[in-house]
Amino acid sequence: ADAGDGIWGEAQTGMRQLSGSGYAVTGNIKTKAAIGGRVGVSAQVTEAFDIGLSAGYISGPNSDVSVSVAGGGNDGTLSDKRDLSYLRFLVEPAVNFKLGERSALHLGAGLGFAQGRTEETIACAGSACVVNGTIANNSTTWTGFTWEISPYVSWSNAIFGARYAGFPKFSGNSTNAKVEWTSLGLFAGVKF
Repeated sequence: ADAGDGIWGEAQTGMRQLSGSGYAVTGNIKTKAAIGGRVGVSAQVTEAFDIGLSAGYISGPNSDVSVSVAGGGNDGTLSDKRDLSYLRFLVEPAVNFKLGERSALHLGAGLGFAQGRTEETIACAGSACVVNGTIANNSTTWTGFTWEISPYVSWSNAIFGARYAGFPKFSGNSTNAKVEWTSLGLFAGVKF
């Protein structure tokens, strides 16, 4: 959803500066979905309440920004490719409502911390570039609070549901664009 906002905001600032210098500037961003997995343990405290711990890894979301410039007999394309990943550790309470003999509705949540990592490759191609080719490869890690809300249904050992999750924010630095990401996703799993 909003995973590419930080990198796009910084690209727009740069586009305005180039436009103010007499260049014709166009740009676009592509943000790709993330995929992840987790393992955990849970214990039934009462028939209506579970508590668990989990560890998970999310690869993505990734963003590609492309800015094209032309003017003064020069043209070029600047690209900024960013890959994100997160390692998360959560405490997960859930309230359970029996629907039938083998099925139940669960209202789950998660609270914990995550480590985020961003890797960016910036490159320029064309006569408008001061450096033609790869300009920089940068990576940054940060940690912070993560949370989620997870309504799901179980049938026998299978679980299916949705998650709305928030991830730690990265304010950006001189080498990597800021990251502010919340996500709505779907999941499936097995309890055994």
